[in-house]
This record gives sequence, structure tokens and C-alpha cells, in this order.
Amino acid sequence: MKWSAKQNETILAGDGLERVILADGPWRAGKTVAMAAGFLLWAQEHFRGHQFLLMAKTSQQARLNMIPKLADAAADIGIPADHWDWSDYRKELKVGPRRGYNLYIFIDSATAGSRGKLRGVDAAGMWATEVSTLDELTYLEGVGRCSAEGSKLWLDTNPAINGKGHWSYRYIKEAERLKVKRFKYELGDNPGLPADYEATQRAAMSPIMAARFLDGSWEVDASTQVYPAADMRIEPRPPGEPEQWWLVVDAGFAGTTAASLFGVWPEAAWLCGEYRHSAREEGRLPDSAHAGFIRSMMPRDGVSTRVVVDPAAGGLKAELAGLGVVTADALNDVHQGIINCSIALSSGWLRFDPGGSDWTRRELELYRFDERSLAVGEAKPVKREDHHADVCRYFVSTYLAAGPSAAPEFFRV
Repeated sequence: MKWSAKQNETILAGDGLERVILADGPWRAGKTVAMAAGFLLWAQEHFRGHQFLLMAKTSQQARLNMIPKLADAAADIGIPADHWDWSDYRKELKVGPRRGYNLYIFIDSATAGSRGKLRGVDAAGMWATEVSTLDELTYLEGVGRCSAEGSKLWLDTNPAINGKGHWSYRYIKEAERLKVKRFKYELGDNPGLPADYEATQRAAMSPIMAARFLDGSWEVDASTQVYPAADMRIEPRPPGEPEQWWLVVDAGFAGTTAASLFGVWPEAAWLCGEYRHSAREEGRLPDSAHAGFIRSMMPRDGVSTRVVVDPAAGGLKAELAGLGVVTADALNDVHQGIINCSIALSSGWLRFDPGGSDWTRRELELYRFDERSLAVGEAKPVKREDHHADVCRYFVSTYLAAGPSAAPEFFRV
């Protein structure tokens, strides 16, 4: 594999005296692949028969991001195929000969129960990916388990939504005290990117989004607005039928139930229609009534419609099933969902048909981070009039999770 100078430095950083190796910068800058190679090379060269931790926000990140990159790294550094054994069931990786292998244990920081896997572990090191998305307590417990002599932490991350207010920024602010070797990545450090990638994406993004996703800046705009209004692309949907229809629902028994119909064309996705019912303003409706309205939104044009529903809406899902509608649970990771939706909007991939998107555009413009949460280093949206905004998050995140082939190029990191 061809490496850039920055990637080569990262890969060899394990030979230094620093306790922490940190790679931060924009998406698509080549951080993660270099981290995988450096971490694995360091661990296999310096230890035998030890335990190591692999930490990510979700199991899906391990399957789609960490494990494939570690497998590629293993091939590059000459580890034989019979010295590699990944168990998706146990979430464990064995690397090395049958006697004397190193054991890599995956920890899912989004699941509190996964912290139980850390009990009794005496690790020689940890690779934590997308640190700015991790649960701090789970992360710190993992750090505490890295007690073997010579242990190191290998960390990669994009800038956090709340910038320097995030707890992980201390590795940059206090780099000398924490013995951090920092590699600040730029898009030019990824030799695999097309030459016109940055210019194409910068032209499609607002300055705020470009600073975060293309420049890797930890500075955040003083505004608490989650999605800048300038990022919304309002234009009529294309003629003809889309490749896919997605009908996405956020249910509120005592509040608002919202549903949006998205069409996916080759160049972009359009919001084409909406349903909204406020129990406070219009009185409560039974789930059966909501299900009937939602069922009536499904196009009958021969194009398949995937129906995705708020995972907590058990009653509504049952009513839809009674009408013959097969549903899937929406992915409801707020932090990652906001990142995904920000990119979808600023890149122009998610667009709005003017005749069927009024409620959503209004909510997205009003969607704000809670100032109190930003002040304590968090980034939590205000939970008020956010149902159509939640639907957008559900759609983008669940669509991307359909598989790497479904994701537009600018989402692949």
C-alpha cells in the first residue's frame, strides 16, 4: 500500500517515548488506516501473549471500519493468514501463533454492559477510534486497564461537534503533560483521495461545515444552530421514479407523530412528502389511525418502499404489521446522526422538494444545541419541536447502515 509521509510517521510512532499517539483531522484524511497499521505493528513487535483493547462507539464500526483495516494492515506487515482469527460472536481477535498469540478485545462504548468485558483485563494497549464519539466513562475505564509495562494508547478522531468543549480535546490542550505524540492530518495526507475531492466537496459545503469536515478544525461557530439554514438545498424532485422510497417515522404518543417520504435518485435523496399530527394541538389519535395515514403515504409505483420506525414505537409497529407493512427499527444515535445529517445537508445529497417539506425545513432551521450542555463539554440538542429533525437523522443514518455500497462517496471514511 502507498503511504504518505504523515501516515508513515504515524505507523512508526510506537517506537517513540510518548504514552499516547493521537491522529486527528478531517474525514477522509487517511488517519484510521494508518492507526490500524501502526497499532498492530507496534503490538505484534513488542508483545506476545498479551491482551489489547479495541474501542469504538458501536459494533458496526468495528465490523466496517476497524477489523477490515486491521486485516489489511496484517497482510501489509506479513502476518500469515493462519495467525489471524476474528470472532464476530465473541468480538475478539487473535493474532499470532496458536501458542503465544495476542488477544484483541473489542469494547462497544455505546453499550453500558460492554464495560463488564473490561473486568479483570490487564491490557498492554488500546486503539480507540473516533474518540470524540465515545462514552467518557467507558473510555476511561479502558485506559485504566492498560496497566502492562510499556502500554500505549492509540487514538484517532475527527473534531467533536462541540469542538474544544469536548473532553477528548485535553489530549491536544495538555499534550506535553499527558505525553502525547500528535499527528494533525489534512486531506492531502491521504494519497488515495481523488485530486479534485477537496475542491468538489468545498464547493458544496457551507464554511462552517467545511471547517469541520474538510479542515479538521476544533473551532466551533458561536451559534447554537445545529444545521445552518444555508445548507438546505430546496429544489423540485427529478422527473420519473426514484431507485428507492424510504418512509421514516418518529412516533410520539402524547406529543407529535411525524413521518417523511424520501426518494433516493442516483445523484441525491429528496424529501418528497410529510405527515404530522400533534396530540397537544389536535388531540390524541390511536396508533391504528396513525398507521392508516402512514400506510397511505406509501407510493404504489412498483418501486420498493422501506419503512423505518422509531425503535420505541412498539404499538405503531404492531399496527403497521397488521396492515401488511414490514418495518425496520431506525438507528437512533443522536451524536453520530447529527454528523451524518450535517454532511448530507452541506454536501447537497439531502434535498427538499418545495411542495412536501415545509415542516421539516422549519424544524431544521430552529434546531439548536442546548447552551448549558455546550458549557459543560457536551452537545445535546434542545428537545422541542424536533420530530421531523429526528426523522432526517433516522433516514440518513439508517440508509448509510444499509452497507458501504449504499453510502455516497463523501460519507466513506
